[in-house]
Amino acid sequence: MRKEEIYICVFVTVFLNCYMTRGDVEKIAIHMPGVRPKKNDSYICTSLKLPAGDSFIVKYEPDAHKETAHHMLLFGCKKPGRFGSKAWNCGDMGSGTCTGSESILFGWARDAPALQLPKDVGFRVGGNTEIQYLTLQIHYAHALEAKHYDRSGLTLHVKTAPQLNLASIYLLLASSAYIPPNSKGL
Repeated sequence: MRKEEIYICVFVTVFLNCYMTRGDVEKIAIHMPGVRPKKNDSYICTSLKLPAGDSFIVKYEPDAHKETAHHMLLFGCKKPGRFGSKAWNCGDMGSGTCTGSESILFGWARDAPALQLPKDVGFRVGGNTEIQYLTLQIHYAHALEAKHYDRSGLTLHVKTAPQLNLASIYLLLASSAYIPPNSKGL
């Protein structure tokens, strides 16, 4: 290989690597549309259709306060739990959030800060994935006062350029379990 060929090869590799991971960051917001839970321990959902094509979530920026929202979960869905509603009662812990497949993409509680994923890491959504909609579920531990309408939610920082590493969440246990004290083997 000639010296010029080596330089061209190195330049092309570096250029493609930078192009694939740079990507301009866009913001996608998903917020409650001014809901007012009337009873304690309410779970309310809202959903958003993702734009066409692959997207990679690289940062989650919460816009919520512990005085209003106890916790939030962001689900990736093939289809939302309900069409034609800006918000709906979606039961507890995933019941009614999605129709068909669902994946937890993010969880927030008690004034936790934003989550910036490491460089070159993102959650792949949209395109030909099973995630075509985002559904935000908020648990309200307490009913809200008559004049308080909640708009809590998330702003997602998204890139369209493929990321070198894909993020995912794996649940190890999704229901309750009890292990008695001094148990020998499981």
